[in-house]
Amino acid sequence: MKCSLIIPTYNGSHKIGNLFDSLQAQSYRDFEIVVVVDGSTDNTVDIVESYRTDLSKLRLVVTENQGRSKTRNAGAQNSEGDLFIFIDDDVIADIDLVQKHIFFHMNNPGSFILTGTHRELPGETDIQKYRESLAVFWHSRYKEKVTKVGFDNLYFAAGNCSIPKTIFYQLGGFDERLLNVEDYDFAHRALKAGVPVFFNKEIMATHCDLISCKSYIRRQREYDEGKRQRNRINEIAERKFFVKHLLYRFLAFNFLVRLIDKNYFVILPKKMRYKFYDLVIHSLSVEYPTIQLS
Repeated sequence: MKCSLIIPTYNGSHKIGNLFDSLQAQSYRDFEIVVVVDGSTDNTVDIVESYRTDLSKLRLVVTENQGRSKTRNAGAQNSEGDLFIFIDDDVIADIDLVQKHIFFHMNNPGSFILTGTHRELPGETDIQKYRESLAVFWHSRYKEKVTKVGFDNLYFAAGNCSIPKTIFYQLGGFDERLLNVEDYDFAHRALKAGVPVFFNKEIMATHCDLISCKSYIRRQREYDEGKRQRNRINEIAERKFFVKHLLYRFLAFNFLVRLIDKNYFVILPKKMRYKFYDLVIHSLSVEYPTIQLS
C-alpha cells in the first residue's frame, strides 16, 4: 500500500521541525511526505528544504494563502499514495504512527475513514491544563481501543487521520467553501455516504498546541463562525435561547480573560474553575463574539 503523508502548514517554521524529527524516527519509512505551505510569510520553506537529505521522499507545494480545506485538497492532488494520512504541523508522531495507520487499513479493507487521536502537550498554565482536560473528556466517549463512530458520537479533527485515496475523492475532498469545521463536515459526509468511520486510540500523536485563554477564545470564535457558515450552506436552522444569551453577558468581560491567563482562579476547586472557564470562553466566543479582546 503506497502511503502519502499530507501536511498543511501556515507560518509553521517554529513547530514543523518537531514533526519532521518524529517522521525520521518512524518504524516504517516507505512513505512520501507532501508539505503544502499555505502562503506563509515566515521561513517555513527553508525549514522544509533543510530536511530533504534525511527525508528523501519529500515534496513541497507552495500556494497563496487559501485556508485549510484548499490546502489539504492541494496536498491530496499532489500525492501519489493509495492511502492519505493527514498530519498537522503542530504534532509529534509516535514512532509507529505510520505503521499502525497502514496496518489498520490493510486489515480492515473497504470503504472507510480512520480517525486517530491526540495527546495534548502537558502545560504549566492552568488554561493549558484545562485544555488537556477537554481532550480527555472528548476522547472518553470512545470506550474501546477501536470504536465505530456514528452521528451520535462524532468527534473528528484532521490533525491525525487517514483515508484511502479512492474514498477521499468519492466524498469530494474537503469542502473548500468552509474556512473552519471542514474536518467535521468531511466526517459527517462520510457517515451520510455509508463510509465506516472508526476512532482508534492506538494511533497516537502529541498535539503541541500551547494556548492562552485569549488565543483559545479567538480560535473558538473562528470555529463557531465555521459552524454557522456550514449551517447556512446546508440550510440548517440555528437556534439561540434569549434568556441564556442575556445571562452569558455577565461573563463576557475582558478582565476575566486576563485573570484566567494569570492563573488567578487556581484557588478554586478544579471542577468549579474549569466550569467557570467553560462559561467565560463560551460567552466570548459563541454568545458575544464581537466584543474586542484586549
